[in-house]
Amino acid sequence: MHLLIIEDDLDLGLALQQALKAEGLSSEWLRRVADAPRTFNGLGFDCVLLDLSLPDGTGLDLLARWRRAGITVPIIVITARSTLEDRLTQTVCGVGYMLSQ
Repeated sequence: MHLLIIEDDLDLGLALQQALKAEGLSSEWLRRVADAPRTFNGLGFDCVLLDLSLPDGTGLDLLARWRRAGITVPIIVITARSTLEDRLTQTVCGVGYMLSQ
């Protein structure tokens, strides 16, 4: 399995990459919305771990862009946001799973 991590926090991003590697999973780690792929054709990602608070935009905007483009790869949101409103917004945008930081 090959995962895309989009997380700006250095410690968390590194820890996620190391934990995935220890489980035999490969990953690519990006830190900004601008670095995220516009399409997943040929990239081989099976899942995305997506932070919502990024330095140059929001993970929800990125997710909405992907869903509008027909990209259906599973998304796991990594966030410190946990209000009911945040969870409803994420569900409407197509979030599959949410992990609280």
